[in-house]
Amino acid sequence: MQLDLFNEPVINNLDPDLRVCTKCGEEKDIELFHVPYYKSDGSPSHSHTCKSCKSHFSSTVNTLKKIYPKPEDSKCECCGDFTVKLVLDHNHKTNEFRGWLCTNCNQALGKLKEDVDVVMKAARYLRERSSK
Repeated sequence: MQLDLFNEPVINNLDPDLRVCTKCGEEKDIELFHVPYYKSDGSPSHSHTCKSCKSHFSSTVNTLKKIYPKPEDSKCECCGDFTVKLVLDHNHKTNEFRGWLCTNCNQALGKLKEDVDVVMKAARYLRERSSK
């Protein structure tokens, strides 16, 4: 029995030639998924996002970068730190531009599922458990 600790669907695909894309939710042939790297035994490790969704994502980001050029001051709009590399942040559901962030802030928002309620729970957790 596999526990679902994060309220996400548990996908148990028994056919190694098929994979469910985490973006579109469609079950597709494994060859329709990128191979970002190979395992130590030489076998391919396929991405969990299909090539079509990956292409759509890249196209969206490139379009947004043309509309919203990177600021010259290299200041993260989330934490306020200055960094060498800013990344474009956008809403993955609506494809709306949100701002330019440092890599850490961008990844943190993604890991918190871009959900304001989850971010607030994390902030509350830190406040309640920080040493004074």
